[in-house]
Amino acid sequence: DISKLNRDLSKVIIMDSNPDSYSLQPENAIAVPPWKEDPNDTFLIDILPFLESFPLFTVNDVRQILPQYKEENIPKAYAAWEEQWNKQQQLEWENKLKQPKKGLASLVSAFSSGQIQEQIPPYKQKLMQRQIMNDEINNSYRDYKRRAPELQQMYKSSMENWQKQVEESMKEKRTTLWELMTQGVPQVPMPDLPSDQDSSQLNPLKQTNSPSQ
Repeated sequence: DISKLNRDLSKVIIMDSNPDSYSLQPENAIAVPPWKEDPNDTFLIDILPFLESFPLFTVNDVRQILPQYKEENIPKAYAAWEEQWNKQQQLEWENKLKQPKKGLASLVSAFSSGQIQEQIPPYKQKLMQRQIMNDEINNSYRDYKRRAPELQQMYKSSMENWQKQVEESMKEKRTTLWELMTQGVPQVPMPDLPSDQDSSQLNPLKQTNSPSQ
């Protein structure tokens, strides 16, 4: 029940693979395909443009938008909508450039020949900002896929070595059952795991900034 969040529900989105989790507020929900341990499952990456569209287009109430995508493959459906929207915005921009300028606008145009035509349309400026962020995410994700096996092997080896040290320490001290109950397992320093910089590769979204609103 997200009403207990004490937040404006017009700005709240819940994402879950279990419909029971959002049964009380389905109009705020995005159904997420269940995770099946498939390393090629990119749903959470693919849906980012859709989520970013809410601040990008200043959506006042998410509940007016989400139900429209209830039965859709959201990443594909939104991509198709945005493509059509881009075409419409580009057409409107080109028509605006063709309109004759009057008064001061005409004078400014005379001293800046060709510059107006070279300007980037406002709608493209917004999309470019989003694309920069998405490129960072995608680059991090590709690096994660490339380095994940190496980092996971490092982690596994470190934990195996630590386990051996624990076992050897217990043998050396001949720990009795009573000592285990009263003193616990002999303390062995945890192994050196991958650094923060390396481990951050296991989470491609860890150091990504939130989209500008």
